[in-house]
Amino acid sequence: MNRLPSIARLATIGAICIGLAAHGVANASLTRNAAGAKNIGESGRLTIDTAGQMESDQDGKTWIFETGAQYQVSSRLQILVESVLYERFQPDVGESAKGLGDTDATLSWLLSEGNKSLPSLVVGARVKIPTAGDEIGTGKADYSALLVLGKESGELELSVEAEYATFGAPPGETLKDQLLYTVTAEYGLTGFMAAYAELFGGSAPTAAESRSDAALVGLELDYQLSKVAAPYVSFEIDTEGVGSARAGVEWTW
Repeated sequence: MNRLPSIARLATIGAICIGLAAHGVANASLTRNAAGAKNIGESGRLTIDTAGQMESDQDGKTWIFETGAQYQVSSRLQILVESVLYERFQPDVGESAKGLGDTDATLSWLLSEGNKSLPSLVVGARVKIPTAGDEIGTGKADYSALLVLGKESGELELSVEAEYATFGAPPGETLKDQLLYTVTAEYGLTGFMAAYAELFGGSAPTAAESRSDAALVGLELDYQLSKVAAPYVSFEIDTEGVGSARAGVEWTW
C-alpha cells in the first residue's frame, strides 16, 4: 500500500507492495500488499491498517478481522507486521473453527528505484509467527525470502514477486519448500477506483500434490477522508471460485 502517487493509483501492485507513501492518497490495503519499491518512501512514516474481510468458496465461508502496522525505518528500509486478531471458518459440512490467527513480519529493502528502461527492485524476508491456535494454524513458524520487480506506465502498474518459502509442518505432516510467484497488473480507472488482475501459484506443497496456478480480478475503491484517515473497500474473485469482500481504514502519520 503505497501512499502517494496519485489517487488513481490506489490498489498498488496487489499482493506485493506494502508501502508507505508521503502526502497524498490512500492506496491498497496492507494485507493485499507485501513489499515493493514504489511503496518505500519517507523515513519515519507509520501506517496502521484495520480491516474486516469475508471469503466464500465451495467449502464454506471465512470471516477475518486483522490489523497491520507498517513503519518506514529509512528511505530504503521498511518493516510490516500483520496480525489476524480473529478468524472464523464456517464449512458447509462439519464443525466451524475460530480464534486468533497467525502474525506475519516482513522486512523490505529497496535495492534500485528503477528508471525508464529498468524495473525497480526490492528484496525482503518474511517470517510467520505461529500465534494461531491448533484449529486455525499449524503451530509452526514459516520463513520466506522475497524478490519484487515493479514497473509503471501512466495509470498502469505491473509487478512480479517471487518467494521461496519454508513451512513448518504440524505433527504427522511433511511439507515441501515452495517457490511461489505473483504477477499483478493494476490500472487506475478514476481518482478513487482501480481495477487489478493477478496470476499466482507455486510448486507442489507435498509429495502427494501437484503445483497450483490461479488468477483473480478485483476492484478497489478508496477515499482520502483526511491527511490521516483513508477508508477503502475491495472486491475480488478468482478462478478457484473464491470470492471476497474487504472493508477497512488506513491511518497514516
